[in-house]
Amino acid sequence: MRIHRSLTSFLLVASLSVSAAASTPASPGPATAAVAAGTLYVRHHRETIDGRLSACGLEFAAVAIDHSTRQGLPVKLAGRYELRAWPQGGPGYSLKLGLYDGLAWDHPVAPHNAFVRAPRGPAPRRPLRLDAANPGHALFFDALDDTFAATFRSIVEDRSFAVAFNRAAGEQDVTALIDVQVAATRTQDGRTVQELTTETGDDFRACANELFKAWRTPPPATRPSRGL
Repeated sequence: MRIHRSLTSFLLVASLSVSAAASTPASPGPATAAVAAGTLYVRHHRETIDGRLSACGLEFAAVAIDHSTRQGLPVKLAGRYELRAWPQGGPGYSLKLGLYDGLAWDHPVAPHNAFVRAPRGPAPRRPLRLDAANPGHALFFDALDDTFAATFRSIVEDRSFAVAFNRAAGEQDVTALIDVQVAATRTQDGRTVQELTTETGDDFRACANELFKAWRTPPPATRPSRGL
C-alpha cells in the first residue's frame, strides 16, 4: 500500500500534545526459543478510548547483537511501537522499549535513547523520553516528522522496520531488524523455526487507515509536553 500524497503532506507537518503513556509490552516468557539475532514475534495491537480508535501498534520481541557495550553478545528487546491519536487530536507515535541481557526475561534495563525507522531509512528527530511505569522500560514519543512516510511504507509494504537504541549518551546505536511477518519463534528438532503470517501487517495497515481518517484536519503545530 502507498500513502496518498495529500495524506503524506499532512502527516509531515502534523504534531501532537501528549497526556497519556503507551501500553506495556508483554514479556515473551521463558519458553520463547533463543535465536542468535532476529525477530521472535510481532503482534498487532489496537487501542480504543470510549469506543473510539486511539492507537494502532506493533508489539514485538527480538534479539540483536550489541557491539557497542556488550562485545558482540546478544541482547533481547521487547517493546511496542504505536501510532497514536492523542486527546488533543494530533497524530504522533510512541515507542516503549526494555532491554534484557542474558538468557532470562527478567531484570530489564531501560535504554537511554531509542527510535524506529525504515531499515534503510533516516532516523526521526530525537524523541522526548520518560521512564515508563513498569521498571526497566523507557517511553519515547513525538509528533510524526518527515521520516514517517518511509517508516510506514517499510512496515506495510516491505513488512519490516528497524529499532535502534543506545544505553548511554554518545554511545553507538544497536539496531534490531524486525520482520513483521514473524508470528512466533520456537525450537523444533534442534532448529529454530519461525511461524510466518501476513495477518499482522494487514491488520496494522487496516487499523492505521482508520486512524488516518481522524487526522485529516491537522491541529496547531505544537511540540508534545513531558507531562503525561
